[in-house]
Amino acid sequence: MRSYIPVRQLLFIMLLFSLPISINAQYVSPNDKNGNRRSAYDIKAEEARNKQNNSYKPSSAPAKTPSRSNDVVVPAKTEKPDYGKYDLRTSPDENGMQIVKLNGKWGFVSIKDEMILPLIYEKVIYRGKGWYEIISGTKSGLANKQGQVVIPCQFNLIYTIFDANGQAKVNRYGQVYFINEKGEPVLEANQTYSRHEVMGNYKDGMALVSLRDIKGETKYGFLDSTDKIKIPLTYDNAYSFYQGIALVKSGTQWGAINKTGEITIPIIYKKIDYVDNLFMVSEDIKVGVIDGKGKIIIPLIYEQCATSFSEGCISMKLNNAWGYVDSISGQEIVPFKYASGGNFREGLAVVTKQEKMFSVSYGFVNKAGTEVIPFVYEDARGFYGGLSGVMQKSKWGFIDQQQNLIVKFIYEDTRQFNEGLAAVKLKGKWGYINRAGKMIIPCRYDNTYAIFNEGQISVQVGEKWGSINNKGEETIAALYTDPFRFVNGEAYVRLDGKSLFINKQGIIVATQQRINGNYVRVPLR
Repeated sequence: MRSYIPVRQLLFIMLLFSLPISINAQYVSPNDKNGNRRSAYDIKAEEARNKQNNSYKPSSAPAKTPSRSNDVVVPAKTEKPDYGKYDLRTSPDENGMQIVKLNGKWGFVSIKDEMILPLIYEKVIYRGKGWYEIISGTKSGLANKQGQVVIPCQFNLIYTIFDANGQAKVNRYGQVYFINEKGEPVLEANQTYSRHEVMGNYKDGMALVSLRDIKGETKYGFLDSTDKIKIPLTYDNAYSFYQGIALVKSGTQWGAINKTGEITIPIIYKKIDYVDNLFMVSEDIKVGVIDGKGKIIIPLIYEQCATSFSEGCISMKLNNAWGYVDSISGQEIVPFKYASGGNFREGLAVVTKQEKMFSVSYGFVNKAGTEVIPFVYEDARGFYGGLSGVMQKSKWGFIDQQQNLIVKFIYEDTRQFNEGLAAVKLKGKWGYINRAGKMIIPCRYDNTYAIFNEGQISVQVGEKWGSINNKGEETIAALYTDPFRFVNGEAYVRLDGKSLFINKQGIIVATQQRINGNYVRVPLR
C-alpha cells in the first residue's frame, strides 16, 4: 500500500523551503587550531572582537539587481576590488597605513606598499591615536605606527587604548586593570589615587599622589593644579615639591626632579634630604652637600651632617669630631675637634668638649673658630635676643654674649626668649620672666608650648590645654587634649575625639573631616 503525505504537511514543507535563510552570527569554535580546548575567557574575547570589528571583514556580495531581457532574470555583474597581491587591503588611515591580509595572516603597509608590520598576526585592528591592536592566537597586544610591538600579545581584551594619563584598560584572564605604555600594571579598575596634600592644596602647583598597583607595590607621582597627571606614578617614594624640586626614589636610590619631570639630581644616592636650599646626600657611609643641579658644594667625605645651615655654615662630622664648613666655598672654618656642634645663632654656636667618659662641658665659638665663652657649663642653649640659657650645678640661668650673668641659676629648666618673654620652671611648674629676670607670669602651669605665637601661647592645666596672652590672662579655657598654636588667627585643636579649628576667642569656626581619604577643613555654616 502506498503512503501519502497529507496535503497540509506538504504545503508546510514547501513554504519552509521557500523562506530566505540569513545567518549573521559568526561561529566561535570551542577548540583552537591545534584541537586544544580553549578557555572561556578566550571564547568571550573572540566573540567581543567579532561584534566590534565587523568593518574589517570582507564585505558581503552586493545584492543582485535583476534586469529584464526576454523576461529572463540575469544577475548583475560585479567587479572584485583590486587588493593587489593581498587578499584584503583597507583604505589608508590617518597615519598613512593600510591594514592588509594574505593567506590568513594580517599586518600593515605604508601607502608606498612598504611592509611596516609583518604578516604574522591573526588580526590587526586600528584603535586610533597611532595604536594598532595585534592579535596572536587568542591574545591581544599593541603596536605603534612604526610597526614596533610595544605591548606583547598577552591580554584577553584591550578595552581602551592609552588616555591622556598614559593608561590603557585591559583584561587578562578575567582580571581588569590599567597598564602604562611599558605594559606595567599601574591601577586596578575603579581604584583612586591617595593624595598626600589636602584636597585643593598644592605645593608649587603640584600635588603628590600615590596608588597601590596590582602587585601590591605603592607608586608615586604628581598631579597638576587641574588634577591631571603631570608626572606619571612610576617612583617608589617621593616628597612634595619645594622650591621647584621634588625628591624621588627609584629602587633603592634617591635623586630629584623638576616640575616637568626632568631629573635634575641623578638618582644615584643612598639618601637625600633638604638642607635649606641645598641638599644633603650620602653614598654608602659618607655624606656631603650638593645644589639643585647636582653640583657638589661640600664633598662627600664626612660621616655626618647637621639638618640645616645656620648663618652661612653647617656643622659636619669628620674622623669622629665635629667642626664647621662654609656653605658657599665648602671650606673648613671651625676645626674638627668638638664632641658636638649646634647651629650658629647671633654669631655664636654652642659646642661641647669631652671631659670624662660620660661627661661633657659646654662653651661657645665664633665663625673664626675662637672659643669666645669658655667650657664651664653643664648644658647650654643658643642665643635668642642676646641671651642664652645655661646650666651650672643642675640649675638654669641666662647669660649675655660677654658671659655676664643676667638671670641667676635658680630654675629647673628654661626655654628661649620669644616676644620678650622666656618660659622658666620652678618647683615643677612653668611661668614666664622678662629679659631682666622679672617674673611676669607666675609659675603655675603644668607645661607650656615652646614659644608665643600671635601674642598667645598654649599652657597645660592638669591634663588639658588652653592658652594665655603675654600678660598671663587666660584667653582660651583649658579644654583641649593637645597643645596648639595660632596661625592666621586660627588654631587646630582636639576636643572629645573631634578635630576642630577655633579662633582667638575660642569659638569653633571649622571642623576637620576625612573626605575621599584626605583630611579637609570644612567651615561651619
